[in-house]
Amino acid sequence: MEWMREGIHNPGLPSGWYPRSMEKIRSFLGELDRGDAIPHGCACIVPHAGWTFSGRTAARAIASLEACDVIVLVGGHLGPGEKLHCLPFRAYNTPAGFIETDGKLVSLIDSRFDLHYSGGVDNTTEVQLPLIAFYHPDTPVVVLRAPPSGLASELGQMLAEYEKEKSVKIGVIGSTDLTHYGPGYGFTPRGPVGEAYAWIREVNDHRFIQAAMKGDVQQLLRLGLAERSACSPGAAAAAVSFAFSSGCSRSQLLEYTTSYDMMPSENLVGYAAVLYSPA
Repeated sequence: MEWMREGIHNPGLPSGWYPRSMEKIRSFLGELDRGDAIPHGCACIVPHAGWTFSGRTAARAIASLEACDVIVLVGGHLGPGEKLHCLPFRAYNTPAGFIETDGKLVSLIDSRFDLHYSGGVDNTTEVQLPLIAFYHPDTPVVVLRAPPSGLASELGQMLAEYEKEKSVKIGVIGSTDLTHYGPGYGFTPRGPVGEAYAWIREVNDHRFIQAAMKGDVQQLLRLGLAERSACSPGAAAAAVSFAFSSGCSRSQLLEYTTSYDMMPSENLVGYAAVLYSPA
């Protein structure tokens, strides 16, 4: 099978993106405030910057997913005309443990969408793998990347149908950052970041988050592309489509922050963790 051709995936990002040992991961996540809530989510949207900026935000959502039979991790950084991408690895070696790929589900998705197999370094998915291994050990994964198009919502619907037909429990993670603002990103419609800070948080990112929480897939895709309010809106669309198609329409914004809040500079990126659970 083509998806097995690459064997084992080892970390490809530089070490500064996330801790490289279980001890350091435990230390990093040790003070994470999960409250007393029992994990109950079926899908989530998480950010994908280096852990220093958004690791704890992503961890809050991934830790809140309930136990499942397989986790489908959907990244992005694709154009609207591209195909669904799949990382072609049989397993993933992470500092928090080893994760197997659910080959049967990969084959099924491939038969439906004619996947493009891409094995290059991709931060939208790699930074989430240690979190999955840490909070959901021994749970197999399927690692995809979705374009910002109808394919993303079709993927979510297909996964919901598969879950119901096969009586399996699926968790879906959509990996996207929000507005990329500043000269480094060629996007300064409201002037310098200090002047645009409130607009980024309260308008551009807020509208995208609200569309995601309401399950308005078409709107979040439009906002992500036209308003540049997300770098991987297709990933969010896949998670939202799955959630609302599988009866998980109760949405909760677990956390919202920006890179500017942690390290002020002339550039800013928004980060949000949104959890979906049964209504």
